[in-house]
Amino acid sequence: SDPAFLKMSVASERAGHVIIVPRGPRLVEFLREKRCEGFVVAALEQTSTSVLLCSETKLPQRMVLLVGSEQHGLPVWLVQSGLIDLFLELPLLGRTGSLNAHVAASMALWHYRLQH
Repeated sequence: SDPAFLKMSVASERAGHVIIVPRGPRLVEFLREKRCEGFVVAALEQTSTSVLLCSETKLPQRMVLLVGSEQHGLPVWLVQSGLIDLFLELPLLGRTGSLNAHVAASMALWHYRLQH
């Protein structure tokens, strides 16, 4: 319903179910609800336990994908909360340490779409 989002998405928001959840208590509540419903909570974040997202990586069909903010990624409290079941990392070459959040999210969703 956000006019700016609808204009940018050029109707692509109809191809998937995108929800923007506020930070803090509502986010924690949302993630707990989704886990109870059988969803796997995955996050695009570089951690020591991240799985490299490649053609062999199997993504769960029922998945919530968390994408952090530009520059800072996901908040440390969320990464350490135990609410995230799977950390995903994109393979990068050269000196690039990370991608813009929207680019990384697009790549992860493309991998998901190939499988489901």
